[in-house]
Order: sequence, then C-alpha cells, then structure tokens
Amino acid sequence: MAIPRVIILSEIMRGKTFELTKDLYTIGRTDDKDVVIPDGTISTLHCELIKDGDSYIALDKNSTNGTRINGIKITEQKLCNSDILQVGGIEILFDSEDKANTTSITTQTAIDLEHSAGSFAKGKMSNIDRTKSGQVPGEETKKSKKAFIIVISFLVLVVIALLILLMQKLLS
Repeated sequence: MAIPRVIILSEIMRGKTFELTKDLYTIGRTDDKDVVIPDGTISTLHCELIKDGDSYIALDKNSTNGTRINGIKITEQKLCNSDILQVGGIEILFDSEDKANTTSITTQTAIDLEHSAGSFAKGKMSNIDRTKSGQVPGEETKKSKKAFIIVISFLVLVVIALLILLMQKLLS
C-alpha cells in the first residue's frame, strides 16, 4: 500500500504535499507544527492527524474557524481516501490510495426549494422585468426628477410668499 499523504488544494500553497509516515501530525500556522500553513484563518494549533490503522483521524484542537471534512464541521473524524479536509479557509486533499475506503463527495445546499418557493409572491417579483409591468426602464427615474422639481418649486413659492408677508409687516 502507498504512503498516505495530504495535498494542499488552496492557492496559498497549492500542490504542496506532505507524506504521512508518523503516528501524529500537527497542523497550524506556526513553524513548530508538522504541517505549517501561514494563513490567518488557521489557528496556531488548528488540528491533528492521528494514525488509526491504515488511515488517519482528524481531530480539531478547538480552532477558531473550525475543521471540516467534505464541508461538514467536525471535532473528530476518520479520514477516507479523497476526503477534503478544510482547516480555516484552506482545503487539503487526503490521499491514501486505498480505493476500498473512498468517500463519495456530494454537493450540499442549504436551500429548501419546497418550502422557500411559497415565500415568493408573484406580485413582489414583478419588479424584475419592468417591461412586463408596463413600465419602461428609466421611466421611474424621470418621474422622481419631475416630483423633485415640483416639490422644490412649491418650496420656493412658499418662501417668496413669506418674504412678501414679512416685507409688508415691516413697511406698515
């Protein structure tokens, strides 16, 4: 069997490979760790990889930004071939070449289409395409400018009327 390894997938160190030959590996952002990743989303001691038979267990060490495997937050979980270990904002591929122990990666979404579809009223969505609601794009802006001019004109007339009244009082 080939030696298990982790491969950094994220841009900061993309392609950097660490072969796992020891029983314990520490992952963090400081130089005293086995796997050093100088990234602000990673804690000083973010997680550990502990040998478990032919594989490893990922153990979060109370990191600030958490440890995830295939997008799911974990505190401790066995790694399977092709798992994506995420420490902070960095993604790492676990490659054990043990094809019998492979995780199938699925896309997850937090959108519940059955329940959220009813929350959108058709009338509220008519503003997406103004041409369907009878309005021409830009027409609303023209109306706003026209209303602004009318309000300003009215205020100017009020000020003029007050000035005239004031002048009459002063002259009398």
